[in-house]
Amino acid sequence: MKMKFNSFIFILLIQLISSFFFVNSQSDSCSNNLSNLKGISFDTTSLSCFNLWTRRDYVLRYSKTGSDLWSFLLSAPNTKNYIAIGFSEKGKMIGSSAMVGWIGNNNIGIAKQYFLAEKRTNAVRPDQGNLTLVKNSETVITQNSRLYLAFQLKTEQQPSTNIIYAIGPDSLLPSSQFQLSQHLDMGNTLINYQTGQSKVLSAPYTRLRRGHGSLNMIGWGLCLLIGAMVARYLREKDPLWFYLHACIQVVGFILGVSGIITGLVLEDVLSASVDRHKTIGIFVLIFGCLQVIAFLARPKVDSKYRFYWNIYHWTVGRTMIILAAANVFYGLKLADEHKGWTAGYAVALSILIVTAIGLEIRMRMRKLGIMFVDWSYVARYLREKDPLWFYLHACIQVVGFILGVSGIITGLVLEDVLSASVDRHKTIGIFVIIFGCLQVIAVLARPKVDSKYRFYRNIYHWTVGRTMIILAAANVFYGLKLAGEHKGWTAGYAVALSILIATAFGLGIRMRMRK
Repeated sequence: MKMKFNSFIFILLIQLISSFFFVNSQSDSCSNNLSNLKGISFDTTSLSCFNLWTRRDYVLRYSKTGSDLWSFLLSAPNTKNYIAIGFSEKGKMIGSSAMVGWIGNNNIGIAKQYFLAEKRTNAVRPDQGNLTLVKNSETVITQNSRLYLAFQLKTEQQPSTNIIYAIGPDSLLPSSQFQLSQHLDMGNTLINYQTGQSKVLSAPYTRLRRGHGSLNMIGWGLCLLIGAMVARYLREKDPLWFYLHACIQVVGFILGVSGIITGLVLEDVLSASVDRHKTIGIFVLIFGCLQVIAFLARPKVDSKYRFYWNIYHWTVGRTMIILAAANVFYGLKLADEHKGWTAGYAVALSILIVTAIGLEIRMRMRKLGIMFVDWSYVARYLREKDPLWFYLHACIQVVGFILGVSGIITGLVLEDVLSASVDRHKTIGIFVIIFGCLQVIAVLARPKVDSKYRFYRNIYHWTVGRTMIILAAANVFYGLKLAGEHKGWTAGYAVALSILIATAFGLGIRMRMRK
């Protein structure tokens, strides 16, 4: 029964992953000829053009067609929502005027000017603003699954070079009183009308958005699955499997809760409409809390209630993993991160699923006494010499070393492109990587266990390792301070580090008491 259910989970996740890579959409480009557009009052074939918002496939065409006349044409995918473009003196939403367009339920295009008095929905006022529109020039049409918002401005001065833009929630049109719903996403670009060159300004709260995604992806989306695999496939290594399972799940839960908190903050500051994503996230959080309660209130192994507790724990856990993975993909789709981020998460998730299937088959073959496959040298040595700690230690340190080196490389690139002065941070990082390389050499050149030099090598390995850990932790905090991330990120890392230190302290006491 469990094997069939595992197969069902695998098929469901594969379908889930594949669904995010196949999106039907019509794209626009500056090379397209728009001579066949009907219903626009001005010529659209000789306009200057550039990709205004690549992430949302917004294309802007414009031209100065008279001494005091400017023509604009915005193209965007039609996802049954509104599209908006505004002109801002300071690049901010508040105080700006914007043109907003959509196709109504009666398939008639509606284009209106709005004044963005405040960020509150009821402070975005229709039929108001500082743009002087040419009468009857504003229009919206749809063609080839795209919206085209056209309008002309009458102004003796050049329109503001700070252009803001937004997209409404999918399948949610403005009300009958033309009140706009909260936008799904927004951006800001600085344009040179003479040269056609543009510069995308920093998207608002980009780091918060990526932090939200990273925390949930690692916490709910990966750690929970890894922890479940440890509990299922390392059960013979008692009590190691239990401590690994508990620690990984606790880390995943903390990261996930932090991700949900950042998501709620993000929803508030961006005024985003993500009800479905939020609802699924709340369900995942509820299931996570139920698992924590189940862990704290678990019956003894020989209790008559243990069987029912196991079924409950197993069912809630698997349901939570499926919901979490689905919500990560859905969140990436909402953020329009369906290329690099989605591919990376899909690859990581696929590797874990394939590994779980292999371990499941191996475990069931063992139960049936069928072991005609020599899985690997590692498996053989684990059975004969049981050096599990060594392989876990080596694997984790190698992963940490690779990630650390990658982080230092990106830091050097970042220093170059930003021309930043971070000499102290850089120096500490270089010391950390030197200590890391020394540790790698120490592993490769380690003497045998019975060698007379082993004692001195252990002292060296221990001292260099602890020094490196202290320097690395200090440099992470210092780097977060330099980046101005001294609240959410710093608190999250501090909590995770505190949990690991407390766990290490507790395990150290337990080990000494055993001796």
